[in-house]
Amino acid sequence: MSSPEISIELLESTHEFPGPYTIKVFGPHSQDFLDRVRDTTKAVLMGGEFDLSFRSSSKGTHGCATVDAQVEDAQQVILLYGELANIDGVRMIL
Repeated sequence: MSSPEISIELLESTHEFPGPYTIKVFGPHSQDFLDRVRDTTKAVLMGGEFDLSFRSSSKGTHGCATVDAQVEDAQQVILLYGELANIDGVRMIL
């Protein structure tokens, strides 16, 4: 999956760091997918705080994992987007 270029300057102009940041990861409705999102987020944040929730599509075949994380800086956000995009089955990241 290719992801759009994320600008450090744009992130810094619209968010305060360190602070909260939310990312939505769309993919298959499976425990494996949710576990991979959790493990990837945990690895990037290196023990930092985050909450993870999941919502299924109406047919139950796809879903959205919402990561609410405490991030240190814009570079950590970019790294998190990049690592989450590499998860097998990811359809979209917002």
